[in-house]
Amino acid sequence: TSASCTAEAARIAARVPSIAFGYTRVDAKHQDARMDIALAADIGKAFSGVKVALPGLGGSDSAPFDFALALPMATLRSFWAAQVEAVQAKPFTCPALLDLNDSFAKLGPALQKAAIPPFGDLQGVRLALDTLTPVKDKAIPTFSGRLLTASTNAPGLFALGQATVPSLTQLKPTTNGTPVALSRDLTGMLGQPAWIALTDKALGVGVGAGEDAKLAQTMKAPGGDAGRMARMHLTGAMYVQWLQLMEDKVDSLAAATAAMTRSDDAAEPDAEATPPMEDVARSKAQFAAMKAQAERIASIDVEMHVQDKGIVITTQTTLK
Repeated sequence: TSASCTAEAARIAARVPSIAFGYTRVDAKHQDARMDIALAADIGKAFSGVKVALPGLGGSDSAPFDFALALPMATLRSFWAAQVEAVQAKPFTCPALLDLNDSFAKLGPALQKAAIPPFGDLQGVRLALDTLTPVKDKAIPTFSGRLLTASTNAPGLFALGQATVPSLTQLKPTTNGTPVALSRDLTGMLGQPAWIALTDKALGVGVGAGEDAKLAQTMKAPGGDAGRMARMHLTGAMYVQWLQLMEDKVDSLAAATAAMTRSDDAAEPDAEATPPMEDVARSKAQFAAMKAQAERIASIDVEMHVQDKGIVITTQTTLK
């Protein structure tokens, strides 16, 4: 390769110089692991001190599925703006990397658009599911749980929702996190009750019987400590349920495809459109194997945070 390509490849590699992965605990009931992603000093320091006030990012939850993700837009915009400036100041010259110059040039205007509220005020999102039940002949399963959006201007986010959905203007939630019931014209599609709650830092929605009390507690959950970017909790039972939903969806698609092929008597059968029986059997066997493994799991917990030297991702899998 040319000298410019060698130097610029090293320039890119220096941003993420190494990745290390290993198990930290393995026994009959546990499979814990850790991944360390080393980053250039300016990347780690840009995020290691960031605290995101997303309720639940800093603590566990009893929901079968609980996922919290920090999205500190102001910090992200500042970081990527600095990367755009660095590429503009020193463009890539290696022929294989010239596309990066165009990509970073397009990123600049996109960052300016991302500053517009409500995206510019975004801090993070969290989804907690208590139930997930398939319904025959319906593409979307029945569910109950809570969805939270953290923002530096949560009341403004709710006001924007009122401007978009006029029915929301009837609601007058206070910023103390107390849930307010949504009217039936707003919950008709859901077929179950729903509530909305508001604080200065977050907007939350709860769907399903009893979710009002859970939403009130969720709004009080602790935010993230310095550098925490994500957290997830998943029970084995919910994992099995997901796999079953995926298998049902694959079965439905296969059946629909086969039916469409049979109905087209004038055309030759499309071998690519109709899954061969051996492919269907293989898919069934794969789902059976995955469900057998999932049924051995009691819970999975994942946490990601940024230190000055890079990203640390830890997972704890507890077996039955």
